Amino acid sequence: MKNLSVLMVLFAVLFSSTTYAQKSKKLKYGIQVMVLDDFNPNSSITVFSSGKDPLGLRDLIEGELMFSSSQLKVISPQLARETVSATNDVNISENGSKTDMNQKVEVQTKSVTKLASVYALSFSYTYNIETRGLMSFNGQIVDLSDGAILVKFRRPGGSIGYGKSKKKIVKIIIEEINRLSAN
Repeated sequence: MKNLSVLMVLFAVLFSSTTYAQKSKKLKYGIQVMVLDDFNPNSSITVFSSGKDPLGLRDLIEGELMFSSSQLKVISPQLARETVSATNDVNISENGSKTDMNQKVEVQTKSVTKLASVYALSFSYTYNIETRGLMSFNGQIVDLSDGAILVKFRRPGGSIGYGKSKKKIVKIIIEEINRLSAN
């Protein structure tokens, strides 16, 4: 009986580590991907950078998703970049009396990012200024309905070296997104 319980514990540990290994894998060019949950096929995704994007990766990723055989509908982020302000004078008179109150109403809006999709792919990276090669890349795909992280991408990089071609890195990431969204 004791051997049976030890065997069951070993089986449970082996099974759980095998399941974990299937969800985390290493792709080409040192890119690691961890899949935490599944995509819904034929959904929509918005791509945006978490910071500055001097290499234009957002446009490259968005374009590659559109021209690949992706099952995901690509939705561009709608950004309001300017602050809008309006002033309106309101005249108020009480019960027809000649006493008028003049009130000034001012309305201001701030910059708002609106994502009209099911998923959002956000990313950040470092790059070699001279070669414009990617040194590191971190990205994640989030379900916007509940904020759950579905997929994490990363390419750990150091501070020395030429970096990898952005087109090669993006191609590998798009292939993985297509594979995940085809299920």
